[in-house]
Amino acid sequence: HTWWVGYITFTDNSEIKVAALGSEIPENLIRKLTVNPTGYCPLAAELQLSFPAQSCIKVIVKGKHGSQGDIEHLFNGYNYNHNIDILVIYPNYNNDVDIILTNKYGVERIRTSIQIQTEELRGVVLPDIEVVTVNPSRMTSGLTLVEYLGANEMDTHRPFMIDADGEVRWLYLLNTHPEIGNATAHCGLQRMKSGNLLFGDVKTGRLIEADMLVNVNNTWDIKKHGYEFHHEAIELPNGNLLANVSNYSSRHISGVTAIEDILIEVDKETGEIVTEWDLKKCLEETRTTQHSGDDIGDWVHANAVCYSEEDDCIIVSMRYQGVVKLTRKNSLKWLLAPHKGWKQCYGSLLTPIDEDGILITDPEVISGEKSADKFDWPWGQHHPTLMSNGNIMVFDNRLDRNFEESIIGNPINYSRAVEYKINTSDMTVQ
Repeated sequence: HTWWVGYITFTDNSEIKVAALGSEIPENLIRKLTVNPTGYCPLAAELQLSFPAQSCIKVIVKGKHGSQGDIEHLFNGYNYNHNIDILVIYPNYNNDVDIILTNKYGVERIRTSIQIQTEELRGVVLPDIEVVTVNPSRMTSGLTLVEYLGANEMDTHRPFMIDADGEVRWLYLLNTHPEIGNATAHCGLQRMKSGNLLFGDVKTGRLIEADMLVNVNNTWDIKKHGYEFHHEAIELPNGNLLANVSNYSSRHISGVTAIEDILIEVDKETGEIVTEWDLKKCLEETRTTQHSGDDIGDWVHANAVCYSEEDDCIIVSMRYQGVVKLTRKNSLKWLLAPHKGWKQCYGSLLTPIDEDGILITDPEVISGEKSADKFDWPWGQHHPTLMSNGNIMVFDNRLDRNFEESIIGNPINYSRAVEYKINTSDMTVQ
């Protein structure tokens, strides 16, 4: 229940104001409901409400397969009037949504239910989703953001989110957007502290910030500084942006154009370049041991980056050279890679130990020519992630494992998530 304001008028036209106990939210207080308000996010709705008393609003979108599909959110703002975005409704469905009025502390006072009917996603190409196993007790709450490439890497991307039931609950329609309609984000969108999404556009050389309804909040033109975006951009704790880039005036040791071997920090406020990490200046361009392609200029193929706030360093995943940790001055802290082919950087290489803490002495395992039962290097990995225990997890993408060509049917061709423990005192990896 909640308290509404009531008035009593007497025969002499005098009036007093009293509190009245309500049991539901009258329909006339819901001023407007608009599905897909921007035209580019069909699984979202805008709701405008007005109340006679100040309040906060909580929304619960009910799961159509049971409570594990419920999505709940308490909005900021203690006001009379509310304009809220509901982001996680099902396509082609009459969605049940609870609207809850709370006090400023989030305590429920009154609620009502509304229905939001959505249309079928006509003409939207999405992958077929098959749910094999679900264990909600072992899953992080919330939704999973999927960066779907579309037809190929240079196609307009179609990011979407799924819930624990495998149902699509949110979708960006970038291809019809007038400003970012050709955006190709490569390795995907990153959630910013503001709640907005950050991604780079390979075709235009911009970094882009957009909200969950595809309203563009900001863009940063790195092309004017001589850089081309590729793969990934992330937000740093100081608010600046860190991105994988190429500089087409930069030359490989062979004289050809070097690509995908530079990282930059972009000042979020000014768009200026704060720091540049040129991997040619700290690694060995001559090492081609893991390079199976014909493009010598793409000697590193840096495909992801994360930030270590503890020591102001970056950790870079390099498809052809392993994983490296660099200081802000572009000095090597360590190098996680099979030892074969390294010369000048040899002193920065990590030495493997098995899961029992025993030093691995087999030279073929150390070099990467074979794998041990209790240790293997990452091969063509992506997405280094700093874990809460200080370890590093990567997605080992199995490319040319043990220097063998990645042929379908080869038993060493498997991908895995792998967690590494790195001891910088004795330069070991487990």
